[in-house]
Amino acid sequence: MRALLLAAACVHFGTPIAVAQKVGDTVVVVADDAKLRVNGKFIHRIDRGEQLKIEQLDESWYLVTAYHGQGYVHRGDAVLLDQAIDYFTDAILQEPDAFNYVHRASVWSTMGELDAAMRDFDEAVRLDPDSEYVYLARVQEWHKRGNLDKAIADETELIRLNPTKSERHFGRAVSWEEKGEYGLAIDDLNEAIRLNPEATRYIHYRAAVYREIRNFEMAISDLTEMIRRKPKSSSGYAYRGEVHNDNGDFGNAITDFNEGMRVEPDAVVCPYQLAMLLASCPDAKFRDGKRAVELATKICEKCKWEINPAMTTLAAGYAEIGDFENAVKWQEKAADLADDAKMKAEFHARLELYKFHRSYRRESKR
Repeated sequence: MRALLLAAACVHFGTPIAVAQKVGDTVVVVADDAKLRVNGKFIHRIDRGEQLKIEQLDESWYLVTAYHGQGYVHRGDAVLLDQAIDYFTDAILQEPDAFNYVHRASVWSTMGELDAAMRDFDEAVRLDPDSEYVYLARVQEWHKRGNLDKAIADETELIRLNPTKSERHFGRAVSWEEKGEYGLAIDDLNEAIRLNPEATRYIHYRAAVYREIRNFEMAISDLTEMIRRKPKSSSGYAYRGEVHNDNGDFGNAITDFNEGMRVEPDAVVCPYQLAMLLASCPDAKFRDGKRAVELATKICEKCKWEINPAMTTLAAGYAEIGDFENAVKWQEKAADLADDAKMKAEFHARLELYKFHRSYRRESKR
């Protein structure tokens, strides 16, 4: 009865009425045909149950950040997060289908009511055990909670429901990799690639798994295929150069970074990686502190001196040419900007090297 009364207070002839919203609030889409608009033009349909952050609001519209980007959604298509439970409870009373349970479960989860959320997810699966949408929603919840075993169990059900869909094998591969089951991850990636050989992101992810288990030869093979498919993108060269670097093949790493800079001069990843290698390579014949400083300075300028990894690279370059005063200066700035405890500790450890007039050397991962 409480749900019905509150829902009735929020709904007038099927349209939600807005109450006391403010910038930063979360709203939940409740309309079946909600649309994201930019400059009055339709950009994308927004799914019922999607949660959106209000960036700006006026009499009839919210400016929101949605999955598909930023745009406007009509106020009548959404309710505030704390109203959504009652809205979907009313919908369940009228039509107890799996989708309404999933939508309410997602709201419970966002509100931190995890037991209630899982009860609703379980009920959704019970009502529609052959729905991929329902299992996908529960997989997201398991990942959110860090329960990889449960996520993998649901992803296995998804594969059973649709064994020829490459995305299902890829999803489980990600979970296997996160769990440290690299062989099983590669098995699923192989199947995903077999089913959809044009999906380069599957190949890229497999290269990452091979790199993680130090199978550099297979990682390089996958990245070479990526470069063949996208020769004008620097990302393949950047990543293959990093694998060469891990493998101690510094000459080929430098070649890849330079080639990445040639094909995409405005990208910053390859010059950043090259600068760090030239500043910190364990093999002296590949070090070039002067060029490292030049490259890192340009990156810092492009990033408006706000990116700490670029500053640490600049510091390493200065240390390599013996300018420890500037090395300490820029390493301190980088450490001050670090908001991750592990990164901050690493930056401070490197700072101590420079204070004792010692250069930084990156270790090979072979």
